[in-house]
Amino acid sequence: MTTKYLLSHVNDVNLIKKTPHKVTREKALYLVFTLAAENYAVDITRLNGVKGWAAITPISETPENICGILNIREQIVPIIDIRKRFNLKEIPYSSITVVIILTVEAHNKTHSVGLIVDSLSEMIYLSPDNIEPAPCYRNPERAKVVTHQVINERQAVMLLNTDHILHNKLFSKLNKLYRSKLN
Repeated sequence: MTTKYLLSHVNDVNLIKKTPHKVTREKALYLVFTLAAENYAVDITRLNGVKGWAAITPISETPENICGILNIREQIVPIIDIRKRFNLKEIPYSSITVVIILTVEAHNKTHSVGLIVDSLSEMIYLSPDNIEPAPCYRNPERAKVVTHQVINERQAVMLLNTDHILHNKLFSKLNKLYRSKLN
């Protein structure tokens, strides 16, 4: 599936969440995306939307992997370049670059955060029987976020623990920064 096709079908997240899927205890639906020629996935229940590449409002003094913010439905959403977070080679954003908007838990609160990814790949059902621990990464940021993997005859998919995307240190910096910019 192409990014354009998936964007047109994934963008109405409310419709996806309301549509009966064969999600049971045995299977869950994941959105797969690519990053540096590797496949990653997020649980569809954490998905708030997918946005084609658009200009992001930069904010000075943010951590390097925070590109800025987007105003999405009257909500300010920090945008993370996951390539930078994982110390991967930077590439220019293109027409297939997308921002995946996710719900994350940090400090016992729910927040929205956007991830810049290279492209969307597909939506797949995964069974817990196929999920195994992720490989050991030398990059500690990557090791915190990529916690599991699925390997089948077609591909390997790294599963993201979305609650670790906004870790405490990063969350605290963003909170202080936003408060100072708003005052």
